[in-house]
Amino acid sequence: MTPVKGFPGEEIAEGGRWIGHLAGSVRRGPKADGRFKLHEDNSFDLAATAFLHGISVRALEICLDRKRRQTARTAYVCFALGWVSFAAWLWRAATMPWTAEHVLPVVEFAPFCLIFFLAAFQSGLRNYQIRMRRRASAWDYLKAESFWPS
Repeated sequence: MTPVKGFPGEEIAEGGRWIGHLAGSVRRGPKADGRFKLHEDNSFDLAATAFLHGISVRALEICLDRKRRQTARTAYVCFALGWVSFAAWLWRAATMPWTAEHVLPVVEFAPFCLIFFLAAFQSGLRNYQIRMRRRASAWDYLKAESFWPS
């Protein structure tokens, strides 16, 4: 058997196409729920949304309030987990011998801290949008006086 025959060219090409498809999906982002309506100023149209879901405006407000409390809880839990994982990462980095086999696990663990903080931010942003009853950008959320979820 020659080395060229053993090279998995078709499998590599298929993997490349799959990665391209995934990258395209990430760029497009998730599809918006067409049943949640907004006014021209990006504020929630509760009457139209309630009608499309077949519920009353009051029932929709109750659902939004429940979701607001859920996103607040999620934001605080993820924020706490982010700090706990960062403290564990810092402790491990400070107490380990700095050799090649010890450094790599420390570097590999760092993204987990970031993931928890990003999940907390995303939940906080959703909470802010529900509280303000409008679709807001991440920058709007960062500039807001009421930054902490409630």
